[in-house]
Amino acid sequence: MVNPRGGVPLASVVRSGLVESVHNGHLLVRGPSDDVLVLGDVDAPIWPRSAVKPLQAVALLRAGLRIDETGLALATASHEGTEAHLTVVRRVLAEAGMSELDLQNTPTSRSALAQRRRGGPRVMVRRA
Repeated sequence: MVNPRGGVPLASVVRSGLVESVHNGHLLVRGPSDDVLVLGDVDAPIWPRSAVKPLQAVALLRAGLRIDETGLALATASHEGTEAHLTVVRRVLAEAGMSELDLQNTPTSRSALAQRRRGGPRVMVRRA
């Protein structure tokens, strides 16, 4: 049964014999023989947000991005976009020969608001 709020039960946490929480989602697993297991609605739109950051970081590393431990930690974690975080991001971009103008995202954090107040970009758009 699909939960209208987001998927089917995929995992539960049991403590002292009592179900503490149930975690819903959608799942598609393809096995080595192309066997497929599907649970929930795998065509449902999702917003994975921070859950995929480690996978994105692996792809960047495999594509040749050179990054130090601080940059890698920031790339794989949730963060507030503080000025300290932005300093690391700008350094990583600069080392890759890029800048914020090469990104395609809308800054939404408190520090982005402060940046806008200082006249910084409202929306970062990829250069042509």
